[in-house]
Amino acid sequence: MYRRKLFSAMWLTLAVTALHAQDAQIVKFQQEYDQQILGLLKQYCYDCHNQDLTEADLDL
Repeated sequence: MYRRKLFSAMWLTLAVTALHAQDAQIVKFQQEYDQQILGLLKQYCYDCHNQDLTEADLDL
């Protein structure tokens, strides 16, 4: 019984750690996207591809 609880606790700890690491990667990706990609889209694309104007049927 003790082994079963220990094994379950170990897996739970591993799962929580993995989820936390994944959250950190998502936050890092979002920050990089906002800094690098979003700026380019705003500068070069949103004037012609937006809700009001969809040039070439592309709405960003």
